[in-house]
Amino acid sequence: MSIGMILFAVFLVMWAVAWLYQIHIAIGLLVGLILGYFIAPTIGPFYELTDIPLWLFPMPLIVIVIFFFSYAFLSWWLLGRGK
Repeated sequence: MSIGMILFAVFLVMWAVAWLYQIHIAIGLLVGLILGYFIAPTIGPFYELTDIPLWLFPMPLIVIVIFFFSYAFLSWWLLGRGK
């Protein structure tokens, strides 16, 4: 059995458990998998560690910070409009 089939089976089990306990996590996992499927071919494959771009390591943190900053700005702007 190839490694891809094993990883797919592990993801499927994780998704089924998430669906039973937290449906929002299951939907988030599915959206992340679909986005990763389309983004991954543009980023890789990397054959050596020196081939990996420097910006790729902090990218998850950067995405989270931008998301929270946008959420905070929209909350501040929408709640402050009535005053």
